Amino acid sequence: MNIISDRLLDESAVTLVVPTYEKHLKQFCDLIASIRQHCVDKDKVKIIAIVESKNIPLFEKELLLGKDVDVSFLPTEQVLKDFSIARTPKEFLETSGKFTFQSMKKIGGLLKATTKWSIVLDSETIFFKKFSAMALVRDYERKKYVFYTRTSRRGQGWPGGLIDNVTRQCGNLLDVSSGDRCYMELIIWFFESGKIRELVQRVSRNLRNLFDEPSVDKPIFENILYYLFIEKFHADEYTFLDFEKEWKRLVPNEIAGRYDLGCAPLSYWGADHVTYAIAPGETGKIAPFFDEYQIPFLRVEPFIISQSQLDEYKQLDSVVGFVSSAHLAWLNRKIAVCISGEFKGYPGSLSRIRHMVGFLTGAECDVYIHGWRNPDEALIINALKPRKYIFEETPTGKIKKIEEGIVYKERNLKPGRDFGSLSMFYGMEQCFDLVKNSDVEYDFVLRIRPDLYIESTLVDVLRGITMAGDADGDSVYVPRHYHSQGVNDQIALGGISAMGVYMKTYGFAAKSIDGLYFNPESVLLRNLLNNGVNIVPVDLRYALMRHDAYNVESVAHVFAHQDQIWWSSVDDFPAYESANEFFEDKLKCVEFLCKRKQHISDIFIYANSGIRGAYNLCSISWRESNPSGDFTMLAHNDNSSSPVVYPTRQPVSLSKDGVIPAFPGRRYVFCYVSDEGKFTIAEWRHREGKFTVSRVEIDADAISASYWEN
Repeated sequence: MNIISDRLLDESAVTLVVPTYEKHLKQFCDLIASIRQHCVDKDKVKIIAIVESKNIPLFEKELLLGKDVDVSFLPTEQVLKDFSIARTPKEFLETSGKFTFQSMKKIGGLLKATTKWSIVLDSETIFFKKFSAMALVRDYERKKYVFYTRTSRRGQGWPGGLIDNVTRQCGNLLDVSSGDRCYMELIIWFFESGKIRELVQRVSRNLRNLFDEPSVDKPIFENILYYLFIEKFHADEYTFLDFEKEWKRLVPNEIAGRYDLGCAPLSYWGADHVTYAIAPGETGKIAPFFDEYQIPFLRVEPFIISQSQLDEYKQLDSVVGFVSSAHLAWLNRKIAVCISGEFKGYPGSLSRIRHMVGFLTGAECDVYIHGWRNPDEALIINALKPRKYIFEETPTGKIKKIEEGIVYKERNLKPGRDFGSLSMFYGMEQCFDLVKNSDVEYDFVLRIRPDLYIESTLVDVLRGITMAGDADGDSVYVPRHYHSQGVNDQIALGGISAMGVYMKTYGFAAKSIDGLYFNPESVLLRNLLNNGVNIVPVDLRYALMRHDAYNVESVAHVFAHQDQIWWSSVDDFPAYESANEFFEDKLKCVEFLCKRKQHISDIFIYANSGIRGAYNLCSISWRESNPSGDFTMLAHNDNSSSPVVYPTRQPVSLSKDGVIPAFPGRRYVFCYVSDEGKFTIAEWRHREGKFTVSRVEIDADAISASYWEN
């Protein structure tokens, strides 16, 4: 690796090292824009962004780089090559884990720095006030302090936990005892470039051994490795401060007393998440600590997502930038919660209302409600405090008229299902109209039924989305279950325009009713796909309680029951990835099967075996109304005199050369007629964290006559 001599390092400028990837493109662009806007000496700033080579053109295009900001891109592949790691970024990530992967990107960027000082920033960082980059460096250089906490104080959440493991692995790399200090305390990520070079040279042999036998169970953090190195080999140059003592010295006890390292979540999070324990209105009381050490960055990870509290943090004199892995994206957004449907259940609405209040706790949002007239209206309004609400009589005549226009009905329906589904869509639309007619411009909308028992909170859902590198206003985020023959219609979160399509499904159905196959999830999906809305599944587990009581026994029973039914069980596709292509195939299959004169339970296919004159007799069969069929082989003829007839159906997959044994694990097999008139089979599988599809088109003469007769 080409390492610049310490004597040649520039002391008049500073390097910002920023690891990023394609899902953080917007955040990275926001970071650069904030530097352009607020940095008074940006001509002294050199930015090194570490990203995969295939994504560099995308970043360059979006940034529209000019001469005012010095941004260079270091390919992740080059970093791996410099460390003699003969793997692709994807392979290295999978074998070594995301923490080591990120750390090596940062270290690789630090080694390329030509300045004496470097600052490592996550791409989620944003500057919000005027600052001098060199002043930040000079302030830190005068004191050169490092915060730590005693691991003996960390409580039961520490031993064997992530940061404990990381600390021990860093000690192993340095061939020293990891000691009793935790250095994952506050984001003060100033690095001396010369010492980084010395560190890498010291651990090079052990790094080589680590990479030769990679393991996700041996994670490293570059900051812990660096500060442990400083403690062991340059302690005379730095001041080491016990964060807990300094916090309690400078912050009033009414707040500092909450900082108990023996209690979760601080026992395993530590001072890096100190804002977790700060309530809105208290920020001024922690100012003496930040003033004492001129701390420039604050990790915003509060339990409460509050724009007013973010504004308070901006009043801390020393703080010029926020860093957040999850919350910051939501602190600048306005969220409307649309609750529509029936609260009633046994023995009344109170348990549902109580659960809804708990679900929304911690999230700053405005509630809008549409419901049907009921005795609990006053209770609902008082507890949930909606900004606007409607409780009305069901417009039976209007909905009945639309119901009468349904041509393609779902089979074996319970009485009143279609009317109930149209009523649901009507309520969603009315609730969304309350939002649109308000005097507030919202960024995101949550649609939720009042009879859901949700394992997480709304804050958890928001954190999950941004932790996965997402927060796209053009997407609709849905759970991974209850998709039935379309897409989940019970709870969803998305940008105002995308959710505008979702919430206006009643109007879509009213205009197109005679051409729609009427299953509510299918109708919703057709509306989303027709309007180009991006659909992203997320981890959001809940039980649909309908009229069940909210108690332990009932909730456990509903969870167990819905997991056994195809239309409500969890679909095995990756979370936080666009699933539109999957849903397209699924809906084409649903409409192919259900817009027919007669019900189809089996289609027989003569599939090529790759041998002239030979064939395999296969079938796709459907149970109940599940569009994902069972794809099996019934007989095999390899040109021998005695073709094999299987006593039981053999699961198979299709390839370009014929049928092959089915891959292990869950799969989804959809079939339909393509626009070119070809019979198409699409097989979806979740393998190694990726959703893959195989498609085969089959000529008409290879399909059983029963299909064409329909």
